[in-house]
Amino acid sequence: MAIKEVFPEYELFEKSVAAELREQRRKHNISLKEMGEKIGMHSNTVGKCENQGFGLGLDIIYGYARVCNRPVSAFTNPGETNDDAKRNPLTDLTEEELKRYSAVLQKLFQVFSDEQLNLSGECLYDATRLVAKAVQEQRLGN
Repeated sequence: MAIKEVFPEYELFEKSVAAELREQRRKHNISLKEMGEKIGMHSNTVGKCENQGFGLGLDIIYGYARVCNRPVSAFTNPGETNDDAKRNPLTDLTEEELKRYSAVLQKLFQVFSDEQLNLSGECLYDATRLVAKAVQEQRLGN
């Protein structure tokens, strides 16, 4: 069974990471050929990674992070800053609230998938934080 079958939200996550790879490479004015040379891959492979035509391994994400002088988390959580990480709403959720958070998030991702809508990196990050905060606020009575 593939990861996309076990975790339906993975496809959206992979798409957001691929988009962030492309965005950071372009922001740093690095061509596909140059990126390939810098991380030891063929430029066609690099292009496929940026377009979900090839699986995204940690080696690829690590290479981009080093070349673009960014933390690895910049590609997996592009909207997160150090201050945001300190205020991560998941850390305050109980085990039951985490289960509810996961269930709601999975339903939300399914709706986006059913409607053929894509969440890009920052939007995906915002959606996950919004669900966590909503679950937390219910406990707090807000």
